[in-house]
Amino acid sequence: MRYLTVSILATLIALLTGCSKVTSENYNKIKLGMESSEVEQILGKPTKCDAILTAKQCVWSSGSKSIDIKFVSGKVVLFSNTGL
Repeated sequence: MRYLTVSILATLIALLTGCSKVTSENYNKIKLGMESSEVEQILGKPTKCDAILTAKQCVWSSGSKSIDIKFVSGKVVLFSNTGL
């Protein structure tokens, strides 16, 4: 029983840490003018977003890595990363 518990715990840790979409490969797929829905297909749901009128800033983060994207009228106008 103990080995089963350790195995399940190891699998959960691998799933939680290994499934981040905040990677340099995915960051390189982001292009100016992309729709926010296209970005979400690549990165998943953002960690947080702030919106003012037609502008929205969203952050995808995982540990010390993050991707910050600014949208105007639903399209990418600026993006940057930290720790990739």
